[in-house]
Amino acid sequence: RNPLMTPHVLRSLPPGSLEKIIFDGYKQMKEQKAFLWGVSTSQNARHMRVHGISKRNGLVNGYMNGFITRPHCKELFRSLTDATEDSEFAVRHYAKDGVVLRYRMYAGITSPYLNRGGLQRKFEARGERISAEERSEARKKEERWGAMELHKMFPRLIGPPKKRRDKKTMEVNFYSMGYPPGEGTKKKRIGPRLMGSDRIHYKQLNPKVPGCHAYKLYEGYKRARTLRQAVEWGARPIDLAHDYNWGFMSVVSLSLNFPYEVEIKEATKAQKAIFDWSKGAEKFVKVRIKEMSLGHQGLDIEKTSLQMLAERTPNRFRKLTLEDLKKEDGLFSNVPLVVLRALLRWAATGQLRYERQRTRAVYDALKVLGLTSLARRVKQLEAQEAKDVASKPTKLEKSGKAAKAAKVMKSHLKKRPMKLEKSGKAAKAAKVMKSHLKKR
Repeated sequence: RNPLMTPHVLRSLPPGSLEKIIFDGYKQMKEQKAFLWGVSTSQNARHMRVHGISKRNGLVNGYMNGFITRPHCKELFRSLTDATEDSEFAVRHYAKDGVVLRYRMYAGITSPYLNRGGLQRKFEARGERISAEERSEARKKEERWGAMELHKMFPRLIGPPKKRRDKKTMEVNFYSMGYPPGEGTKKKRIGPRLMGSDRIHYKQLNPKVPGCHAYKLYEGYKRARTLRQAVEWGARPIDLAHDYNWGFMSVVSLSLNFPYEVEIKEATKAQKAIFDWSKGAEKFVKVRIKEMSLGHQGLDIEKTSLQMLAERTPNRFRKLTLEDLKKEDGLFSNVPLVVLRALLRWAATGQLRYERQRTRAVYDALKVLGLTSLARRVKQLEAQEAKDVASKPTKLEKSGKAAKAAKVMKSHLKKRPMKLEKSGKAAKAAKVMKSHLKKR
């Protein structure tokens, strides 16, 4: 235990610092696409950090915070008790934006539950003089009710109320990672099956912890424009998986030139149509594919490429929205990236190319999209290839080595019958030869 780590390590802000923090909070919200910032909820220096901003789900204290107003967003309006208004305000913002910001190095020195006035006054009858203990009990009772209501409203972000040793600590049980305990294994990092020629883009604001090795590496490869460049400039497989799954790296364009063993030419007639998800000025559409953790926001696919695929099977895309394509059970949620490449290339050129080991995955993807005739051709081609392989003579049969080997074995048995019969080697050798001929 470090004796220097005491509450007395905290220092008051120098004059003029508060204004700088407010302006920096606004800047951080714009960069992180957040709409609410606050300070550390703990006044204990052991639970604070000298650098960094938390983006996790958690309480943002009402005594010191900043937010960008959105009066048209009714889902942000508070509707529960006063005792949990700060918790409700924070979780509503996290539910909408997926991020709230808290400075880890700043805290406010407060004395909740102890002083009169403010929220405490609500729990006193007019002119009544009750003890701080009685006021605290009344407030805590209302807080527990509010905590349970928040759990019912946001079961994936708030757990059942958690009793604390210190009355000053809120009993609202935030799931800091943004999901219930036990789901972390579903959000594990999955390495992207990208090609070296795929065009990518990194967030230029380094999201890693300053001073660590990953931070230095990120500074080296964050300007890479292709996956090959990123690897050459220092990105490791673990970096690619982490950056891909947490949105620090986005795919700008998928390369459609890839190795293949099978090619089917079938240009399905496109039907010009306008889909709900294709409206708007956005250049990319986020799509969930098979190689993604639950925390992934979706792979960026160029809208023009997906539009060409949709026009060849409009019935499957007509009722979809942008949110439907990102869902865990979305249209492409079980389609591997290599198969999605093949589908996008087919939509653009009329040539369906894939490796033989991907036949089943290609067939399943075509069935999901409603392209039954093309899926049937994939299966027919696979059956024909299997039939051709079975009808071809083996190399052993072509060379006549099978007959020659049988003749040698027969003569060998005639020359040494007694010795082989005694040891049982004759039967064994014949059995081995027989199985060898069957295999060949």
